Amino acid sequence: MADEIFKLYKIATEQEKFGFLLPQLTCSDTTFIKDIINSTTALDKYTQARNNLVTRYAQTEEEKVRKLLEDTHIDTSKNPSTVLYELKQLANTNESVLCGIWIKKLPQRVCEGLAAWSNKLLSEQVEVADLLYKALDQKPVSVASVLDSSTSTLVFDR
Repeated sequence: MADEIFKLYKIATEQEKFGFLLPQLTCSDTTFIKDIINSTTALDKYTQARNNLVTRYAQTEEEKVRKLLEDTHIDTSKNPSTVLYELKQLANTNESVLCGIWIKKLPQRVCEGLAAWSNKLLSEQVEVADLLYKALDQKPVSVASVLDSSTSTLVFDR
């Protein structure tokens, strides 16, 4: 934004740009770039300060994708491969970022079973996750080892 203001007001030199930028910064910002402010030899103080501040405030690709996906509803009751497909449709990002987000959308028990596969390709993890999801969804009803003493009935756990 500052660069556009500089074009508008024909502010061209590094010294002019830095002089304009400095009073606009918060105390925290100036602390972050104090080495640049105090430098007596730097000829490109504005460029260095801008780069440092952009790095400080810029969101990583993963943060941008997470923000996008946090505001988007995905039905996580579907099988894992469908959830991954829907995530891919929402965000064009690298596989490791996508995998991290996908795993957080999976049911806890599927994540636990998938942990041993974390060093495998995403395609292999998807296959295993689908199998785990199906197996966990179809587990037989078992009698819990808990007896409800107030009614003397067995509590069933599914």
